[in-house]
Amino acid sequence: MIRIKNLIQVIINFVIKKVKTVNNKKKVIWTGSQIDLMEIVYMIYMTEKVFNEKGRHATINELAEAIFTLMNKKVPATPTKVVDNLKKRHDPKELSILYKVLKKLYHLF
Repeated sequence: MIRIKNLIQVIINFVIKKVKTVNNKKKVIWTGSQIDLMEIVYMIYMTEKVFNEKGRHATINELAEAIFTLMNKKVPATPTKVVDNLKKRHDPKELSILYKVLKKLYHLF
């Protein structure tokens, strides 16, 4: 059985590997694909653990804005449409960042 705590740690480690520090300004830059970053945004959204300044669960758009800005990437014009496209992938197992993380964590597949 997959332990959520382990999965979250592996996802964090995976993200850290995809992010590199630039100079001494402590800026981070996402080096993975926009799709992978958007999938991470969606995973965070699904946890319902992030709140906006009004005390409500952050929306996909709010999370995308915050995370893409943090990673110095252009925010997709319509983050919800990107999520819809993620759900329609022909082979989500092979393309999903979650699948890649699980594969590394459990040496599966």
